[in-house]
Amino acid sequence: MASRGRSDTAVANPATSLVATDRRAAPDDSGVRNALTSIYYLPTSQAPMLLAKNASDHVHYHLDGRPFVYRTIDPATGVCETQILGRNLAQGQTLQVVVPGGMWKCGHVLVDSDDSCDFSLIAEAVAPGFDSRDFAFVTRKELFEVLPPGDLRDSFEKYLVREDTRIGPDLNNFHDGVYNESNAQV
Repeated sequence: MASRGRSDTAVANPATSLVATDRRAAPDDSGVRNALTSIYYLPTSQAPMLLAKNASDHVHYHLDGRPFVYRTIDPATGVCETQILGRNLAQGQTLQVVVPGGMWKCGHVLVDSDDSCDFSLIAEAVAPGFDSRDFAFVTRKELFEVLPPGDLRDSFEKYLVREDTRIGPDLNNFHDGVYNESNAQV
């Protein structure tokens, strides 16, 4: 199930490893996705999780390090929620956060001046599995259409991809927050 960002249609047993979906990101997209994918990542105090959207459901798990402030936006209603992934359940932290497909999500490490640790180790399970064709960064235009002017919208701007940021092999393959893999230079 090593998808490398695409569903692996050449798996040994596709009947148990793949699922059909109604997703068609391109004319040649069959909609078949891995049943489940899982990754881990290490955001730091200097590298937050940028505001993104994915068609699949996600479960994020806190594995180690500092607590992680997890923020979501429902683009249909503009409702925003904040949860803190961490081990201190008595302080209202949670070990996992479930994010339904279509929700926007971002976050950052909750830093403490008394602690030299400035990272969170986060794992994520995605079902149907992650496929880059189902993923996009949220654009400033989209954010402004969903949230009215004010402090709440302003608080999400730091999670937007800056135009001068290099993501992936070639920033020119990102158009309006969507990565165009067919033009990538590897």
